[in-house]
Amino acid sequence: MKKALLLTLALSSALGAMAYDFPYLNFKTVSGAEKSMSVENLNITISEGKLLVTNASGSETFDLTQLESMQFSEYMSSVEV
Repeated sequence: MKKALLLTLALSSALGAMAYDFPYLNFKTVSGAEKSMSVENLNITISEGKLLVTNASGSETFDLTQLESMQFSEYMSSVEV
């Protein structure tokens, strides 16, 4: 039991050390349009089939049926909101 606990602690420490603070969240729609948002003061809300994303600079709304992907990145995909 102790060995399993120590192994779990060691693995979780290693994963925490690999964590990285990505500065952007990039969104891509099914039409191919891309938007990037800074993660500074990022807030994400889902309501009535829409994804509302707000940050220190502004906000953007995405229809969930039209959202293909979103991922954290070191780089902006195109337009930063």
